[in-house]
Amino acid sequence: MRYPIRRCDVFIVVMLLLLIDSIGFAQTDATWLNPVDGNWSDAANWSTDPVYPNNGSPAAGDMYNVTIDVTGSPYVIDVSPGITLNNLTLNSSDCSLIMRNGLNIQETLNLQAGAFHMTRGTLSNATVVGGPDESVVIGYDRLGGEDVTFDHVTLYVPVTVQAGYNRGDVKIVNDLAIEGTTFDARYEDFVWAGGRLTSQTHGDFLLSATIQVISSDGLTIDPTITVTGAGSSGNLGGTGSTILNHGVIQTLTSADRFTIAASEFTNQGLIEIQGGSNIWLNSVHWNNQGVIRLSDGELDLGGLITMSDVGVIERSAGTTVRLRGNFDNTGQTLALDAFEGGWELAGEISGGRISAEGDRELLVGSTNWSRSDMAYLRDVEVDPNIRVKARAQLTVGSDAVLHGDRLTIEDGGSAIFEDDVDYLTIAFANTVYNPGMFSAPTLGPNSTVTVHDGDGNLSTNNLGLIVIDAPEHYLQYTGSGRNDGVIELSAGELRLSGGFTFDQLGTIHRTGGHIVLDQRLVDPDGVFEIDSTYGSIDLGENAEIRWMTITTTDGARLVAAETGASLQYATIAGELAILPGVELPIDDSQLAGGSISLEGAGEQFAKLTGSYNSVLEGTGEVVFNGADDANRITLDIGQQVTVRTGASGGHLQSCYNDGQIILDNPDAKLYIEAEFYNRGQIIMSDGTLVLDGADWLYLEGNSFGYKRCYLSRLGDIQITGGKVWVTAHTMKLDGIAMDLDQYGSVEVFDDVTFSNGSIVSTGDNQLIIRGKNVDLSGLTMVDADIRVAPGGELTWSTPFAEGRRLILNGDATGIASAIVSSDGETIFNGSDNANVITMPSFTGLGATGVIRTGTTGGTINSWGTMQSLGTIIADTPGATLTIDSQGSFLNRGEMRVGSGAEVVVLLVEGNEVYTPKYYQYANKLRLDGGKFTARKIAVANAVVEGNGDIVGDVEVASTGTIAPGFSAGRINIDGNLSVLAETPTMQIELGGTSPGEEHDQIAITGDVALDGVLALSLIDDYVPSAGDVFEIMTYQGVRAGRFDHVDTTAVGALGDLALAVLYDDDLGGLAGSVLVRATLIGDANSDNIVDIADLTRLSQNYGRVDDVSWSQGDFNQDGSIDIADLVQLSQHYGQSVEVLEAFVAAAQTPEPATAGVVLVMMSLLHRRGRRSA
Repeated sequence: MRYPIRRCDVFIVVMLLLLIDSIGFAQTDATWLNPVDGNWSDAANWSTDPVYPNNGSPAAGDMYNVTIDVTGSPYVIDVSPGITLNNLTLNSSDCSLIMRNGLNIQETLNLQAGAFHMTRGTLSNATVVGGPDESVVIGYDRLGGEDVTFDHVTLYVPVTVQAGYNRGDVKIVNDLAIEGTTFDARYEDFVWAGGRLTSQTHGDFLLSATIQVISSDGLTIDPTITVTGAGSSGNLGGTGSTILNHGVIQTLTSADRFTIAASEFTNQGLIEIQGGSNIWLNSVHWNNQGVIRLSDGELDLGGLITMSDVGVIERSAGTTVRLRGNFDNTGQTLALDAFEGGWELAGEISGGRISAEGDRELLVGSTNWSRSDMAYLRDVEVDPNIRVKARAQLTVGSDAVLHGDRLTIEDGGSAIFEDDVDYLTIAFANTVYNPGMFSAPTLGPNSTVTVHDGDGNLSTNNLGLIVIDAPEHYLQYTGSGRNDGVIELSAGELRLSGGFTFDQLGTIHRTGGHIVLDQRLVDPDGVFEIDSTYGSIDLGENAEIRWMTITTTDGARLVAAETGASLQYATIAGELAILPGVELPIDDSQLAGGSISLEGAGEQFAKLTGSYNSVLEGTGEVVFNGADDANRITLDIGQQVTVRTGASGGHLQSCYNDGQIILDNPDAKLYIEAEFYNRGQIIMSDGTLVLDGADWLYLEGNSFGYKRCYLSRLGDIQITGGKVWVTAHTMKLDGIAMDLDQYGSVEVFDDVTFSNGSIVSTGDNQLIIRGKNVDLSGLTMVDADIRVAPGGELTWSTPFAEGRRLILNGDATGIASAIVSSDGETIFNGSDNANVITMPSFTGLGATGVIRTGTTGGTINSWGTMQSLGTIIADTPGATLTIDSQGSFLNRGEMRVGSGAEVVVLLVEGNEVYTPKYYQYANKLRLDGGKFTARKIAVANAVVEGNGDIVGDVEVASTGTIAPGFSAGRINIDGNLSVLAETPTMQIELGGTSPGEEHDQIAITGDVALDGVLALSLIDDYVPSAGDVFEIMTYQGVRAGRFDHVDTTAVGALGDLALAVLYDDDLGGLAGSVLVRATLIGDANSDNIVDIADLTRLSQNYGRVDDVSWSQGDFNQDGSIDIADLVQLSQHYGQSVEVLEAFVAAAQTPEPATAGVVLVMMSLLHRRGRRSA
């Protein structure tokens, strides 16, 4: 049992011995005077001035005991000359003592406080003691550059190597004693120049760098020393070195990788591996006379080893012993069952026997090392199964005998059987798994080789049985070997290469798997017959068939299974298949009743190709099978060859067709691609023909794709069903018409531009736009309907034949959109108002153009100010037509809004200089029961008519007209109404007193500003009676102004009645309304009698010419009060509603009383004029 000794106890004993030993000797005490930096040789800093302390100076017998204990501020003392002292005590926490040369301490180096650093030189003969927190530090601020040497030093305090101190070596000379402390050597390489690593008590040596042993006496580690490998690169040894361990060598953590690499290493102590660590005994010769204890981790055995060298190894489960050296097992048995955990071979075992029980395997290669391991079995009998791991290679030779029933080689591993392994034919009783590389000359008659979960290469003569039963990999038969035994093939591949011929193949029992031809076959008169003998043959990447006729029978096929195979000058009289991802060049070959099946799928295309001008001639078929139309032909097709869709479609690219192409699978697509010329026939009864041409331009090393399809190159196309798609970037019509009656409705996809031709149809076939960025502007004429499907985007400025339509069919799945600057009719169909038309600024819709809602609405966009000369119609209930203009919308055509529909004009915000508006500059805005919304609506030289709602401010100017109803009706304005000049007209029809039903009305939620002409007319033979009131206008805000004049020309004479316009500030008016009242002529105050009160009103306003009304005396409502109004009043003076009939029956000439009234009134007016003057 090891008893701990306290550092302080040791220190006391040592100090007493030194004290006794020094009695009788004269010594000088020296101290450092002040806490200042200085050099040891600066005598002025010492109490011994004029000399500095150094034994033998100034007299030969002088000896010094030095104490450095002055404090006050930090200071550094450099020991740069070689110094010899009896004793040195460092007891100042402010002092750093830096050893830069030799320091010979005859007795004691006592470190009580402060810092002691060794940067170069030799510390010799010293016994180093100190306080509990003191240590020796090798290195100081990464200075130094030379070796640091310990010469016969005994340590009672720890030694540490400063991290980064790497400018020299640490040397050990003449023993190093570590007494109850630790030498931490983890940051520096060491040179062991001689002596023992010893301790009277116990010492620890921590190592992660290299200790190079150069002493001829080697290194002896005493029993009280523990060497701990504490890092990933610990290394103990050296060329020609000898190490004897009596102590403990250990590793503790998974980061520890410790190597013992001496020429001779003997362990008489303990080697212990813990915590998932690793120790590698890599000495040339090593011998374990002690114990190797493997608790948790790995032990690598290198060098030259015998069984006696191994000695006692104590192992726990889960640990690994790995043989990396050369193990001479002669006359011995290596029993794997004697060890817990795994056994791995990464070196060589020769002689003797390897035994195991149960399922225990001999593992070849390293489990946890990323390296390539080379392993050898020579002249050894092996009982257990063998597993060769990834990156490992096993070589079996020199009469090795393998008695196991399985050799497993993992992916990336390999095995070599050397030429002299004669016993393979006897020793292998059952199967070989995963053969990587076999070079044995013979597989004997008693051998069975099974290929499983790997791939192999067998260039041997087979006298036994080769079994291939794994679907993942293959066995390659190469060279001049022969199969005189049997090959059983149920899965996987048998690959033939290296000049191997079919007459060497021998007997094959095949129930599955593949036979792969991976070499060249050339025989100008030969026949490559594929039948039930071997079944279908695959072509590998190195296969080449020339000048041969290929025949197949009994369901067998020739299958192109790998890209790289080729046929040249071949005749195909049987079935040839091309698998997914495979390209097969067929140059100058022909079909002789045979067929070629392309069987691509997904992104793995099956490709039938040929060199330039190579033609597939003869008679036969090329069939597109597989799935996903993943097949491609870039080979010219001869006249008697038929290409047809089978289970799938495909692509024709950069080739001429002189034969017949047939599309009859409804789920298949045939793509016409780059530089395809049809000189034969294309016959389509079902499926999809995709026009997807592709050319390539090359500019300064970069390629730019231009997908072009030429109508003139399509030749004879006969279509009785199916669909035609256009996906080419440019569809060149070559100056001719694309007749949709020949192609059916043609569907166009992304980024297609039509150019130089026209599109026509006399039937119902349409050009259907399904893609984005489709441009028809390059056409000269479109004489067919165009439909934009959901998600489609069309640009179009081509002239449209009369009666043809652009139909937008957007819905919730996608918006249909078009950029239009052409005439013709555009219809918004689909649903969800998911249609968009964009009109260029100022050009917009032509005079004969029509945009209308069909089954739904949509949006009309513009990049700036929008203009329309045509007709825009929203007449679908529930549909919304949105006009989104970046400026104003100048509508010179008709805008029509039907019942239940809505037109919304979105205008950008204006500023003090410019306010965008909706301008109805000509024609009309017609409301047929719908709703029209715009922030600002300006009407000039146009009419707003009908029944419906307007949301926004309405301005009627110039010769603009607002006319509610088409008989009697109402226009509701949610906003303000302004009549801005004398010339605009408001047309009101009267057919009864019920507003909106029998007479016109305008209802306004905001303010109203009046001017212009109110034109009244009667409808439905209606004759007003005295007192009838018609509320022709209502408003919720305020009114400014009056009509400039009222035009009743269309009304005609109403006898003594007139249609008087009354405002809310007129007597008899109604707040928030403008009324028309059937009133006696001259009845200004509407009290049903013409009397002095009315005359007074006229006289008070006589001569006014602005903002006048009936109630002020403007009885002819011409905007001025003058003599004509006075005459009208005088003609009806004294009349009342009750005696109206009497007046009607009386004579029309004025009575004397009436004439008198006129004369009196004239006199009064004259006198007013004189007073005014």
